[in-house]
This record gives sequence, structure tokens and C-alpha cells, in this order.
Amino acid sequence: GAAAGDETPQAHLQVPGGDHFTATNSLLLLLQMLAEYDWFARRFPMLARDVLLRTQDAVKLFDGQCTSLVLGGGAVDQGILPSVTPKHLAVAAQSVAFLAAFTPLLQRRFGRLANAQAM
Repeated sequence: GAAAGDETPQAHLQVPGGDHFTATNSLLLLLQMLAEYDWFARRFPMLARDVLLRTQDAVKLFDGQCTSLVLGGGAVDQGILPSVTPKHLAVAAQSVAFLAAFTPLLQRRFGRLANAQAM
């Protein structure tokens, strides 16, 4: 599904040294995409800053879709869900909370790659 709250949780994730989070297919797909961005940034360090910007855009888009589809009721309006339940809200919140905790790690990683290239 398109929203973090519209699907059954598929996995549990942990931010290094941090909390545990429930992940859905859509979050796992986003993480796969971010892993591919990381691969690209490592192979082409001169583009690390651009990759960081694309990473930020992807995370913002995911957050916006969670907000629109789950909190804003767009999933109901579009026929994705019959209703938004507390479970949907909780799963969406877990996905967004994971990204909030994970994003600084990504920024540091891509920042290091960009700084290494600048030297």
C-alpha cells in the first residue's frame, strides 16, 4: 500500500543504540530505496550532496503521504481503507518516528561522504 498505516506490520526495526519500531511494507520499500541511494553515493562520492537532498525529499514525501492518507483521511477518500483505526494511526506513527530517529544517521553518513569528496 501507499500509506504506512494501510498495511500489516511486516518487521521490527531498531535504530542503532535506540528504540524499536514496527515497520510496514511501505517503510521497508523506502529503506530499500535509501540503501540504493547509499550505494550510489558511495560509488559516486562527488554526488553525495545531491543524494542527500534526494534522500531528504523521499523522507519528506513519505511523511507527507502518511499525514495525508492516514491523519488526513485520504486513504478512506481514495478507497484504500474503509476507515482509519487506532491501529492505522499507531503504525503510521511508528513509521514516522523511525524515520525521525533514522534521518540524522543518514545525514551524518552522506555528510561524511560529501566532506570526504571535497577534500
